[in-house]
Amino acid sequence: MNKIYELTIIGGGILGCLTALIFKNKFPNSSILLIDKGEIGDSGATSVSRGIIRAFDFEEKLIQSNIEGIMYYKKNFDSKFISLTGMYYRVPKTHYEYAKKISNEYSTEEYPIYLKKFCELNLEMVGWFSDDDIIYEPHGGYGDPSLICHYIKSILKDEKNLTILENSE
Repeated sequence: MNKIYELTIIGGGILGCLTALIFKNKFPNSSILLIDKGEIGDSGATSVSRGIIRAFDFEEKLIQSNIEGIMYYKKNFDSKFISLTGMYYRVPKTHYEYAKKISNEYSTEEYPIYLKKFCELNLEMVGWFSDDDIIYEPHGGYGDPSLICHYIKSILKDEKNLTILENSE
């Protein structure tokens, strides 16, 4: 007899693993199937990514989701998986108005997003100029998506009604 799952997730990378974990936490009695073509966390983009963690994106629809994801990381994951060092990045002159809009609309006390001039930041970076516009996210940083996936797999492996299929081409 074939089993029917309430949620089937194809891809055991960072997004697939987080989706399984969040869905299982929200709906503990649900049945979930997580399928990956390789080992969980060790194939696809997740296996080679060093996981830049930031909210700012040139696709505005993603910004709020990015912020929610970062706050989820901060609350639920040990610092051995993520390093919230702060994130600086240069804004092209052609995107200044967009960056200003984003920093005004999405910056909160919990997750600030600052738009500054490089000269205001007291940093030394090769190739950056004093009049460059810079987005600074104090809660941005870096993470290791593969390690996060392995950690999530260790949490989920004994969950009732959750099936993980690896090496499934």
